Amino acid sequence: MESGEDDPPPEVDQALVKMAQVLNLMQLNQDRINGGNARVTIQEFLQLNPRTFDVTAEPIDADDWLREMNKTISVTHVADEDRVPYVTYLLRGVSAAWWDNHLLMKAPDAIITWDEFQLLFKRHHIPDSIMERKREEFCNLSQGNNTVLAYRDAFLKLARYAGDEVSTDAKKQAMFHKGLNPEIKYAILLVKCNTFEELVNTALQEEYGRAMLEDSRKRSREAASSSATAMPPRKRRIWVPYAAPAQPTYMPEPSAKA
Repeated sequence: MESGEDDPPPEVDQALVKMAQVLNLMQLNQDRINGGNARVTIQEFLQLNPRTFDVTAEPIDADDWLREMNKTISVTHVADEDRVPYVTYLLRGVSAAWWDNHLLMKAPDAIITWDEFQLLFKRHHIPDSIMERKREEFCNLSQGNNTVLAYRDAFLKLARYAGDEVSTDAKKQAMFHKGLNPEIKYAILLVKCNTFEELVNTALQEEYGRAMLEDSRKRSREAASSSATAMPPRKRRIWVPYAAPAQPTYMPEPSAKA
């Protein structure tokens, strides 16, 4: 066996390293809490390699980044007064310029809470007009030629813009069922699913069953075609029409005068 054949892929190594860093930082925070000092430094915060952010064409990227920041500061127990400075340190380009301009309009000693920053960030990077367009895109989403899994991923990606359309699990199921391909939709029409996950699994099973049936039919057609090709060719019969006998040519008799 060659060396390194069973080594995990690089992305797994990175995930394990980051997990170890998080666990070490959590242990350090617990030690500080026990010692009466629970404040995390900016250097320790950056040890987790949090993503930087600049303005992108997709507002969902801004929402994803903000969710990551919430998770990071929650896991590492960043102090409330340090959350905004630590997170805004990761802003780059146009996004950093936006925040600098916002600070210029505030008093030097003004305190911006984390909730206030999130509201400002969403208002600037995820405008209401874009949110409305994304909501319409979600409402018109359909499976099309995609697989059920691909449709589910697109559904969940846009569902965060939907608002009331997916406020309950029942509404979420109804929207997902509406966008399924007609064949799958009507095949599971009478199936009662208690959760959204059950509905997705039911659609996956129906899709798999249809794929297996189509594959079986395809193999049957190929087998029939192979059998027909393997048979020896028959001699070709040529039909020759029956030739009628030639009729004698009529010759008039010579007249008596002649």
